[in-house]
Amino acid sequence: MKINQAALTRIKEAKFRPGKIAAILENLALILDSTGSTQTQLSLDYQDPADPVESGDLIPVITIGLRATE
Repeated sequence: MKINQAALTRIKEAKFRPGKIAAILENLALILDSTGSTQTQLSLDYQDPADPVESGDLIPVITIGLRATE
């Protein structure tokens, strides 16, 4: 199996900034506050519908989440 090259290139060119990750986490915390849930997550899927994909390709997914402690 191999990582889909179009998706891998997209990840290599992504600009992951700490401030943006922190903002995502703060928004996830607001979701927890408003829903009463104890955990939530956001998945960033790096497959674009226009990407050429072959059977067996691996698609990168980055998951950012929060969970409450007991």
